[in-house]
Amino acid sequence: MPEERRGLRAALESLRDATCDLTSLEVQTYTGNLEVLFDKDKEVNIASFEKVLEKVKVSGTLKLAAMTKVNLDGDTFLLTSENDLPLHVQRAHDAAVQAGMETRAALLSLFANVIGIGG
Repeated sequence: MPEERRGLRAALESLRDATCDLTSLEVQTYTGNLEVLFDKDKEVNIASFEKVLEKVKVSGTLKLAAMTKVNLDGDTFLLTSENDLPLHVQRAHDAAVQAGMETRAALLSLFANVIGIGG
């Protein structure tokens, strides 16, 4: 396969992978008490929340208070606790959903413009 076609194939596969990641948005909001203890002898890179949690000792309790999943086709799934959420928690969750939707819309617009189907 010529080098140009391999490069195009790799670019298309990369675009496909990124687009698959953009097909849904999921926001989870937890409440509770969480104490995170860092090991002072180990360097912690805080670039990834998941990696930080892997490297620290955690104690406390967390409860999933709200979860929203929005699919690209507009289907939306919402899970909330049986109790009313405190207003500040609801606002934070709603803001995270809105920010995620705006980010995905901007990225999809960017991809559309790059491949020449944008307005």
